[in-house]
Amino acid sequence: MQKKQFLFTTLIICLLLISCKKNGEFITDKTTYKQGEIITVSNTTEKSSKFYKWDFGGVEIIEINPTYTLPENTPVGSFTISILPVNSLNTTDNWKKGSKTVDIVEAEEAKFLFYLSAPILSASDEICVITIGDVSKEVAVHELAPNCESKNNLNAVTFDHLKPGTYDYLIHGSSSSGEYTLTGKSTLTYGYDCQIIDIFKL
Repeated sequence: MQKKQFLFTTLIICLLLISCKKNGEFITDKTTYKQGEIITVSNTTEKSSKFYKWDFGGVEIIEINPTYTLPENTPVGSFTISILPVNSLNTTDNWKKGSKTVDIVEAEEAKFLFYLSAPILSASDEICVITIGDVSKEVAVHELAPNCESKNNLNAVTFDHLKPGTYDYLIHGSSSSGEYTLTGKSTLTYGYDCQIIDIFKL
């Protein structure tokens, strides 16, 4: 009988200890983020701890209040963040993991860079007009290719702030020696994709 009481008492104590464990707690600055954005968290855990293990979609960071930059190709959908206070880097006595889910949406920062490396009509005054949707832009011949990392591509026309997807384009070239029309389509695969298109090679 005493043995049963001892086991019962031990079980109750264990359950109480488990129920008394505190959660790690935090808030995020937003609930929805675009690919490539920075997530800022604020640690609101009541009882302070020496270390905090954070998990951002599988990436572990040990800090009190970290920030995390989402990769530009982060999958769209739910993204889980968790915090686990620990007494040392390896022990988690009296603590439970706290977690939240935020939403990741597609960035709208994809772009096309069109340029003309050589005149198709062999005319120095050749000009191309590129049209995507209801936007038309003009480009002249320039041998140097543009750079996706540059913010100032004077030798190309840029169609930017685009969502991922497949786009049809129309190109009309003209010079003193004649005219031509080209059509095509190209796909932007993710929110920060950049496609460089040389009209001369189409």
